[in-house]
Amino acid sequence: MSFAKFFLPTARVLAYLCVVILLAERPACADTTTPNAQTADGHFQAGVAAMRTNTPEGFAEAYREFRAAYAVNPDRKTLTNIGMAAAALEKDGEAIDALVASLDQGGKDLSPSMKNALDENVKRLERGSATVSLRAPGAFWIVDTRIAEGNSVVNEYGPFSDSAELRVRAGRHDFKLARASITAADWSVTLDAANVAEHTFVARDTQLLTDFTADATAAAPPLPLPLPLPLAEADRAPRSHLPSYILWGSGAVASVTAGVFLLEANRHQDAANEVFETDCPNGISDPPTPGCQRGIEGDARAKKWRTASLLTGIGAVGALAAGTILYLLEPDDAPEDTASGVRPWIVGTTAGITGHF
Repeated sequence: MSFAKFFLPTARVLAYLCVVILLAERPACADTTTPNAQTADGHFQAGVAAMRTNTPEGFAEAYREFRAAYAVNPDRKTLTNIGMAAAALEKDGEAIDALVASLDQGGKDLSPSMKNALDENVKRLERGSATVSLRAPGAFWIVDTRIAEGNSVVNEYGPFSDSAELRVRAGRHDFKLARASITAADWSVTLDAANVAEHTFVARDTQLLTDFTADATAAAPPLPLPLPLPLAEADRAPRSHLPSYILWGSGAVASVTAGVFLLEANRHQDAANEVFETDCPNGISDPPTPGCQRGIEGDARAKKWRTASLLTGIGAVGALAAGTILYLLEPDDAPEDTASGVRPWIVGTTAGITGHF
């Protein structure tokens, strides 16, 4: 088990400082003049001995012994030692509360060195802790596991009712709901110093199973043929707009073609006009002169190109309009076999695709 470096350099130094404080903060019940005092002093001495082992188990035993001593004789000095043992176990919230309460109760009776030592440890704990708010219905406990340098530091808190607020050592934590009325997934989170986080434990969905009996020797009924199941109304393949796209494309091509035809008509018309001006200045005679005849033929070609351009333009407009109308129309009660699109299906060991464009 390892401890965060922000608190004290090593667990050995921590244990040494705790023992020094423990011996310096010997409770007033040490005179053992009453049964309660004798009991409290016995727990206190057992806690001091446990802290000297400098082991996780020893810190846990010391924590229990100091709390037992404080329950018999609530002495401020025992409260100090509860805070130091809690800090060694990474129960940072409880450690802060105990040390702050000891400082408040000690007042002027504390020596300057003791007051400075306790105050410094409170500040170090506060700088390295984070706050989490947890919620769950009814009564519950929380098991907190912190992963520190490859080791797990486990603490249990509770009981709580509906909500809990914990101050924990910064790091990676796994919070587990225990002794609760619901079963919920664990919550894993990485907390930096001074972080504030919250989480609500939600009950897992339970699967209801119906009891049944079956004759293991009975023959199974034959399976139906693997036919594709019809699509439900909500699952119908979407209506295809492919015809609209084809009509729009045709209309666009026809529009361009109509423009080309019009340009060609204008070219022939310009050539015919030029022939009339140069080779037929006196008008068309009967029979026409060769120059006038060329102008007449050029004018006829221009009319043909204009007619082709007009008809192609009309077709383009029609195609664009038809595509738009088809795109906007959506039949309300179209039979399913008219729906466009494809969908895969698998029944038993047979697979296939149904649908059309």
